[in-house]
Amino acid sequence: MSQSKICIVSVVDDFFVILNEKETNERIFIPKDKFTVKAKPGDQLEITRDERLNGYIFKEIM
Repeated sequence: MSQSKICIVSVVDDFFVILNEKETNERIFIPKDKFTVKAKPGDQLEITRDERLNGYIFKEIM
């Protein structure tokens, strides 16, 4: 697994956009119906890239 990043969620049409807080050119687009974390625009998340599962692990920051 690669290192976690603190990111900000925003919404564009039917997609959540996950932005790296420090490098805004790094974006992940996820369809709203596939997003498993109950996040809303402005929330911060920890994201870990899981190479084994070929995906991401999201964790809300309280």
